[in-house]
Amino acid sequence: MTRREPNVTILRLGDSSSLADGRDLRDGLHGIPRRIPSHYGYDRRGSELFDAITRLPEYFLAHVETELLKQYSHDIMSITGTRTLIELGSGSARKTRHLLDSLKSSDRPTFYPVDISEEMLRVSAHRLFADFNFSIHAIAAPWDQGLRWLRENVTDAYTTTFLGSGIGNMDPVERGEFLNMVTRSLKTGDKFLLTADLHKTVAEFERAYVDPPGQSLWGNFRINRLAHINRLFDANFDLTRYYDASIYNADTNTVEAGLYSTSQQNIAIPKLGISFTLKKNERIIVDYAVKFDRDEIKNEVESYGFSLLKEWVHGPRQYGVFAFVKC
Repeated sequence: MTRREPNVTILRLGDSSSLADGRDLRDGLHGIPRRIPSHYGYDRRGSELFDAITRLPEYFLAHVETELLKQYSHDIMSITGTRTLIELGSGSARKTRHLLDSLKSSDRPTFYPVDISEEMLRVSAHRLFADFNFSIHAIAAPWDQGLRWLRENVTDAYTTTFLGSGIGNMDPVERGEFLNMVTRSLKTGDKFLLTADLHKTVAEFERAYVDPPGQSLWGNFRINRLAHINRLFDANFDLTRYYDASIYNADTNTVEAGLYSTSQQNIAIPKLGISFTLKKNERIIVDYAVKFDRDEIKNEVESYGFSLLKEWVHGPRQYGVFAFVKC
């Protein structure tokens, strides 16, 4: 059902709250180690918690990304050369405002935020419209459904953005599936803009991914993933029987955040038809953040039919914005 207000629409595609049939969750929980894909963290509560995390001084990734987008937004939008902007996993779209500010001088600019949380989209879309006064068409759907709809219904050339170093929240197989999905959704000449966190010291990673003293935002964000799965699939995760901790895996250049079971417990997820036993101190990975070097991100994305147009890298913090064109 589409709900319309002047220059603002909220389009819900199917049952976007169901996150498809949960096959990726079933596969992840049967793996070794067990893992919950990151997108299960972003119901409305999870999106709000992560938005609060990005405001922590210790979470420098968000601040550096904002600095880059603010400093280079005109250059970025000039190079992409489109008046239509799409954002995958838009959330509050707080950082995207810098790109939208540079887009507003275009003829009939349009923004399509895509997110699984219809509630978050509704709030952010109306705030953006109040501030920018151009068309905002929000799509509440998983990314694949949203991109398919955009490919079929938007005739203008457009730029698809994927911010927050989201490309690093996927393992190699998931990245391949994601990049293949994006390239299928774009026409030749369309642009793809993403951000990525680059290699740096272990100490910097450790500061960024743990709660500072007196805070519990990271812990609550990770535990909320279990609450979301309980609602979606009638699971029986007891939220009081886990603690969170992060490690840096030097072999894969990855920060791995896990929820650790405080006791042996039996988990049942009836709607997925699975059950299993968690041992005491067994880990479920809930956040997975790969760190790249510049050539790695360039070569991997280009292998899916893109060509790098330009990159903007924050030298001291080693964080990059990368603009590609679909070949």
